[in-house]
Amino acid sequence: MLPPLMQVLAASSAVEQIFGDDAARVYANEAPPEVDRPYAVFSTIYGTPENELGDSPGVDSWGVQIDVYGARISEVRDGAQAIRDAIEPHAYVVSWRGEGRDKVTRDHSFSFDIEWLYRRT
Repeated sequence: MLPPLMQVLAASSAVEQIFGDDAARVYANEAPPEVDRPYAVFSTIYGTPENELGDSPGVDSWGVQIDVYGARISEVRDGAQAIRDAIEPHAYVVSWRGEGRDKVTRDHSFSFDIEWLYRRT
């Protein structure tokens, strides 16, 4: 039902180089404590079926927020770029939320949103 985000990221050599084999440091919703950096977290922020009169929806539209964290801004930017490049053949980047810094850990971050039109099978 959800778009195959992890499969796409795990297939990218650039994502693997930054986040480990099979995108090991990419997490749904929340990263575990004391995770190695850099890492990324994705969260589904909305989902909408593309309704049709007389038929079941053939496509779901999914909005996903992606946040990349790291000790250095350069690794955060490189990680965000690798994820963006892996995703763009399959989905649209619809918002750049920008860079920030965590008040507690002092980790750098970069956030962006994608919209994935996922065909039901």
